[in-house]
Amino acid sequence: MSTWRIKSAVLLTVFLTASLFCAQKAKLVYKNGTELECMIESYEIGKYAEIIDASGSKRIVSWDNINEIIFVNEKETPETQSPAEPELLSAPVDPVVPVSPAPVPPATTEPASSGGSMLDQFKKNRADTETDPEPETISPEKQQHIEDIRQENEYEKPEVDLNKDTGKLSVSYYQTLESDANRRSWIEDGGILKGSGMTVNYTMTSMDMGGTLGQFDMSGFGMTYSGTLKWIKPPSYDENKSTWSAFSLGAMGSFNITFGSMDMPYFDWSTSTLRQGEANFTMLAYEFSGNIGYTFGLGRYLSPEDWKGVMLALYWKPNFVMSRSSYELNGDYYDDEEPSTEFNMTGFQWTIDFGDFGALADKLAKEAHFSINGFIIPETDTTPFMMSIGVGVVWY
Repeated sequence: MSTWRIKSAVLLTVFLTASLFCAQKAKLVYKNGTELECMIESYEIGKYAEIIDASGSKRIVSWDNINEIIFVNEKETPETQSPAEPELLSAPVDPVVPVSPAPVPPATTEPASSGGSMLDQFKKNRADTETDPEPETISPEKQQHIEDIRQENEYEKPEVDLNKDTGKLSVSYYQTLESDANRRSWIEDGGILKGSGMTVNYTMTSMDMGGTLGQFDMSGFGMTYSGTLKWIKPPSYDENKSTWSAFSLGAMGSFNITFGSMDMPYFDWSTSTLRQGEANFTMLAYEFSGNIGYTFGLGRYLSPEDWKGVMLALYWKPNFVMSRSSYELNGDYYDDEEPSTEFNMTGFQWTIDFGDFGALADKLAKEAHFSINGFIIPETDTTPFMMSIGVGVVWY
């Protein structure tokens, strides 16, 4: 045998012997349930494990194929041991560490050592490791509501309506959102319901005013956002409870801006003559309102699932409105010295409704939906041309 072959064999033997002493005995459990007795030389959580099997073959196993790694201590001390072995043999048994298939940020990992190194490494990187949130558990009742909503939406089509008397052409489209399953479950089970709503609209009008006023044009857009919290305690046939109550708390804010222009006469002081010019208008409006209400239901069960009675509701609706307008004519700018404000603390509303519980409870919270509404009204001798389009969303 040549000298280089002898040297290669000696180096390979030394390398394998050193690897065995540096590695740690463990049981590797694959995701398919297969178990492998091996030595773990090094690993990096979330990426790989470098192992040496019983035949002495060294290979790398992807972390995606590993279910768990169980580190095992030698329970009997061999007859011969090197000075470096006592620490490995006396190390406590490492606990079973579950392996998450979620990827983790790259980290520099030292070779595995005794004393629960894998658990220590897990604790060290825990703060830096991002784990996927647990999927939401959906109850069978809520899943049934979702399926019902999907079936309902299959029949929803855009609706077109033409009023022959006014010539108004309107188009609307309505789609129930799957988050309405939260509202339907809330009606059945009670508890707290959080809701949000948003609408955006655009409006344009135009009309020939005739005479010296000329053409009048106006357009604008607005946005409204609302949030609600509702509590309900539904009636219960099993608990012999025929009364129910609900409390609601909400707030709404809206913003609207409108631009307009029209020809109008003005007096030119430099020439002492009456002239015609275009006036450009701008109007801003802000509105903020609250909604606090309590509902009380009185009735009785006609059957285990059929409650009928009366719903009494009282709401307090404080409201604040601020608006400001300005216009420009012939290079001169005019505006309100102070914005117009109105604050109403005495807004109240009360209602009395009769029916079954489901129909009454539906009135307490709007259905989660997405809607598009638009209309066009042609100009007549007395009314302007008007076009409007709006998009609304309510979700829970």
